[in-house]
Amino acid sequence: MDSLIGPPVVEQSKYAAGVLPFTFDPSGETLVLLGKDYNGFWSDFGGRSEMSDLNDVIQTASREFWEETNGLISSVAPIREWLITHTNFHFVSKTPTLSNYHMFLMHVPYANYRTQFRKTHQLLRNMKRIHHSHAQFLNRYLEVHDIAWFPLNSLLANQSKLRLVFKKTLMMWGDHVNQLIDAYKSTPLEMSPIGRPSLEIMPDMQYLHLEEWTPSQQSPPFCVPGTSSHASSTSDT
Repeated sequence: MDSLIGPPVVEQSKYAAGVLPFTFDPSGETLVLLGKDYNGFWSDFGGRSEMSDLNDVIQTASREFWEETNGLISSVAPIREWLITHTNFHFVSKTPTLSNYHMFLMHVPYANYRTQFRKTHQLLRNMKRIHHSHAQFLNRYLEVHDIAWFPLNSLLANQSKLRLVFKKTLMMWGDHVNQLIDAYKSTPLEMSPIGRPSLEIMPDMQYLHLEEWTPSQQSPPFCVPGTSSHASSTSDT
């Protein structure tokens, strides 16, 4: 399995990179934070390299994660530091154009990021309507339409609603991702998530199950841990 790599990588050609954030709910279940694109598909937070990244894969992944989460979880520097110090949390697959796609795992606090993300996203959309000259700049922060926590096992069992590159990465490395996170969870000294857990921490926080909705749905249903009831989310704007 030579696609699982350790030390930071410098690419000499076009590539893409991103971050798959994970956490643990109060019962110990592994959750991953995903972003939804405007086609209704979910994925990790990533994108193509830019000249300013200087072919530094970790810089690309850190920047993309920060941009696509609107900076809600962490600034770029702490993200980069975590990725550098956990280089075994790094998997490589291919994009549709056969460029390398680098996916990094990162432990983040268990918190309700979705509410604040939606408020920030709406604010940015309003700014774009008003300040047309800044539209190109703002677009980079509007690529992700929504974010939500998902149980990792639901992704591994039902991948039809995932974005293609992310789906291919999970198909190739899903078992290894699960094993790596399980090993991390069993090592108490390693349990130090990055980020700002100042957002509301919700013991009964809602998260989604992929099998309960389709990409065409505007408002995926919630599944509340510990209950069998469902409630609709607010409509996408």
